Amino acid sequence: MQRIVEWYLDISPARPGQTIRWEWQFQQPSDLSWPVLLATFLLILIVAGWLYVRESRTTPGSFRWIALGLRVAALLLLFVLLARPTLTIARTGLPWVAVMIDTSASMSQADDFESDQLPDAIRESLPQQSGTASTRLDIVRGLLTNQEGRFLDRLLQQHNVRLYQFDSEPRLLASSAESATVAELAEAIRLLRPTGTQTRLATSLRTLLDEASGTSPAAVVMLTDGVATTTAADRLSAGAEEAARAGVPLMPVVVGSDNPPRDVELTEILAEDITFLGDPVSLMVHGNVHGFAGKSVRIVLRESSRDDVLAETTVEIDTDDDDISALLSYRPQQPGDYEFVVQAVPLPGEQTIGNNELLQPVRVREQQVRVLLVERSPRWEFRFLKGTLEREPTVRVSTVLQEADLQYVAEDRTALPRFPLSREELFAFDVVILGDVDPGSLQLSAAENLRAFVSEHGGGLILVAGMRHNPSAFFSTPLADALPVTATAAAQSTAGPDGYDVERTAEGQRRLELRLADEPDLDERIWTSLPALYWLQTGVARKPGAESLVVALGPDGTDHPAIVAHRFGAGQVVFHATDELWRWRRNVEDRYYGRYWGQMIRALSRGRLLAGSEGIQLTADRTVYQMTDPVRLRARFANPAQAPRDGSPVRVQLEDGPEGQQVVELTPRDDLPGLYEATLTDIPPGRWHAWIVEPALSETPAAVDFRIELPRQEFRVRGVNRADLERAARISGGKSYSLSDVDSLPDDLPRGRAIPVSRDAPLSLWNRWEALMLLTLLLAAEWMIRRRGGLA
Repeated sequence: MQRIVEWYLDISPARPGQTIRWEWQFQQPSDLSWPVLLATFLLILIVAGWLYVRESRTTPGSFRWIALGLRVAALLLLFVLLARPTLTIARTGLPWVAVMIDTSASMSQADDFESDQLPDAIRESLPQQSGTASTRLDIVRGLLTNQEGRFLDRLLQQHNVRLYQFDSEPRLLASSAESATVAELAEAIRLLRPTGTQTRLATSLRTLLDEASGTSPAAVVMLTDGVATTTAADRLSAGAEEAARAGVPLMPVVVGSDNPPRDVELTEILAEDITFLGDPVSLMVHGNVHGFAGKSVRIVLRESSRDDVLAETTVEIDTDDDDISALLSYRPQQPGDYEFVVQAVPLPGEQTIGNNELLQPVRVREQQVRVLLVERSPRWEFRFLKGTLEREPTVRVSTVLQEADLQYVAEDRTALPRFPLSREELFAFDVVILGDVDPGSLQLSAAENLRAFVSEHGGGLILVAGMRHNPSAFFSTPLADALPVTATAAAQSTAGPDGYDVERTAEGQRRLELRLADEPDLDERIWTSLPALYWLQTGVARKPGAESLVVALGPDGTDHPAIVAHRFGAGQVVFHATDELWRWRRNVEDRYYGRYWGQMIRALSRGRLLAGSEGIQLTADRTVYQMTDPVRLRARFANPAQAPRDGSPVRVQLEDGPEGQQVVELTPRDDLPGLYEATLTDIPPGRWHAWIVEPALSETPAAVDFRIELPRQEFRVRGVNRADLERAARISGGKSYSLSDVDSLPDDLPRGRAIPVSRDAPLSLWNRWEALMLLTLLLAAEWMIRRRGGLA
């Protein structure tokens, strides 16, 4: 009957999952209260009945009662119409359930499950990948999408589902109330990736409850490992009280095993990406081990194209959560481009072996680094450095001594009669070391040529401070922009009898060129035992964007920049605030002094030596990034004429396996011809290979490799926090589930309250023609009966 009425009144039918409720409204026909109106109406009925009784008793009773009934019906209808009735259609929907899926980085972990901990239906739906165990997020996908989304379909029987992903905050993915089907919900789940940098369960829950104010969910189903990576205030139990006050039970599903996954992961390789034939390639590898206390792991080095082991070592594992380091060395016999693989041989019971390997490309070159050493007079730093470089087989040094006589030039095979006059002469070198040189004694174009040597040619420049000219005299030259320091009001100083102790900064500790030993512990001990410096240029400050690699600690505890570096255009510039590094030779000759200078020179020459055969170089500012770090790519054309014309960009292809591909554009720098840059964000974790695709190159294109890592804080705790999830469920009046009993969750959901969806415009009934027609018919029928019965 209701459907017939709704059809007749042209009321649109309820959508799937909706119900329709009729709401009647009446208005008082006068200022009298409803009880008075009802009493008056009853009085009228009584009077009408009394009048019928008094009328002719000769009229058959059936006529009198029919006429009386019609009179009462007409009066009732009239009374109703005077109250001006209206009908409002209220539409309500099913109560809704929030399904929240943890997509933080910790959900990328693989667990070791017992046979009875993971139901067969979930296990059979997991992806089978060689060398990679199924992750926690894979398990969530399997639970929600296996058997054509059976679990989701059961949730939808009595509830609408709003699907969220969360890490530091919740984000709505899809809603069945917005017509999302089971297939669409399942597809949204399949696209999820565990890339969140933080896990904030309580914050995400509070945000969801605040956004749902007024229409609280019947329950919150949260699929998570329960580990908050910020503070205890972000554990789920910290938000359970608010859920309880809102009447929302929490129903967390513990995803993961109580047995933390056992894993050996190699995280970083420190190695020079260019070396010289005859030099050993030293690779320092770092990693993390979880769950193998008392065991040992074998670390091996090989080429990616060969199976034979080039070097190996064994590392002892002391605790279940241990950091490991290993040094591997190999001396290539031929020049060329090598791709080395460092592998931790998998241990029995290891869940994931895909993170046991790291790749390291290395270029082995035969040519020497061409170094130009320029000085005003033969001070101690010049004398020791010149001898060190002359003994270094990978370096070919030339010297310019401003105050030298002609006999020195004739007798010293490294000596040049003058500073290079033209750019062509200067660009023949890879690195220039500029001592306490008077720029006024050089030709006018020297500073401009040095600036172009770094910014355009990609050469390396080292400035060694002096008491007279360096760096103060260069601040008024075109070279000033290239310096990593700027002048301050302070003057140069002498530290006194105790001197300045040197110390590496955090950035300096990461730089290979500042390592004085291969083993990290020994390297740190050497730096703490280096002789003090007794002269330091304190009249400078680091420029914004430059990096202090080494600081000097004065007697008052104040630290001053001692070695500062920055990139300028295509090359790099390093400033030494002292000319006393030669003191590092005390008792050890060139062991530390020579190693530092050799490594620094090779590092600065890398920009020149790594340029491709066509004079094009592609670089990244780092080799390893955290996921939130920007990636800065640079393409440099040694000959700017080869660069794209009309300001067109350089296009670079990024690839991380067959599924991770994208093309990015590098835009030209207006101030540095031939240099193109781009800063990339939101690059997914993985090992990325980048190469230039436009302009097209006739030979092998310039390329660079880098790695994006997941945030480390997400992996401090490898297990699950089952106790906190159970506590949160208990406080809120809900229930916690493991994977083995989660199949009962849809049946345990509370029914919840219907959700108001919409209200149609009120439909007036008192002024419809059908009501007036009915009133007329009732009155006409009464008149006819009365006439037939002789009452008219």
